[in-house]
Amino acid sequence: MLKQTLLSLSEIETEGLEVTLILVNNNSTDATQKIIDDSKNIIPFIFVDIFERRSGLAIARNTGVNKASSDIVIFTDDDVLFEKKILIQIDKTFESTNCTAIGSKIILKYPTKRPKWLTTKISYMYGELDLGDADKEFPPGVTPLGPCMAIKSKMFIKYGNFKEDLGLKGESETLLRGEETELMNRLIKGGESVYYSSDSIVYHVMKKERLTKSWFLERFEHSGKLESKNQNVFLLKWWGSLLKLILSKLLVLLGLLSFNEPVTF
Repeated sequence: MLKQTLLSLSEIETEGLEVTLILVNNNSTDATQKIIDDSKNIIPFIFVDIFERRSGLAIARNTGVNKASSDIVIFTDDDVLFEKKILIQIDKTFESTNCTAIGSKIILKYPTKRPKWLTTKISYMYGELDLGDADKEFPPGVTPLGPCMAIKSKMFIKYGNFKEDLGLKGESETLLRGEETELMNRLIKGGESVYYSSDSIVYHVMKKERLTKSWFLERFEHSGKLESKNQNVFLLKWWGSLLKLILSKLLVLLGLLSFNEPVTF
């Protein structure tokens, strides 16, 4: 989707903001570089592309951070479309809240229609993020997500970069992700304010092959592994997790009895 993402970026309004696009080609062997080169004449601001041989999304993000010289670094992915005023809205949220990091509203865009089993209660696993129509500090347990998040560059000096043992790597779709969540949790634990920017909106385009129950369950399992990797697990938490597991099994049984696919799943 890189071509469509770059076309969408080319239509963004800046209203005097100084903007540089840093695109990291993470050792791609397909037509990625040609798409990048062909898109340079349509991007209305400074366009820098870097070739990073070491595979890994966290590595690529860190490469971009190290190259950036601006006060604010905004991250996005190659399967995202943008509202035209997104940069202006992010800037407004930084100005009005004096926060150190921002997460945008992320709306899922489906190839056909949303599967019945994929309810809004679990769609966050696909990167959906909608906390309403007002700017607010992120509630406990919720953090900005990769399709669009912004961080003041001085935070990387204070807290370090993304952990490179996490995140997607190479052609094999590693599901142990969450380097952005880990970094945001570091900021929050350090007392930094992280805000949701309601009017900065992006659309995360869903791949058809990911919209299956088996893909979702594998992703959810790896999310649990990531949580245990990032947190100290105490005995009380273990018993709490066991209780939740038993309750979830009972809820699944009730769902089966109701013949309601979303409830069952």
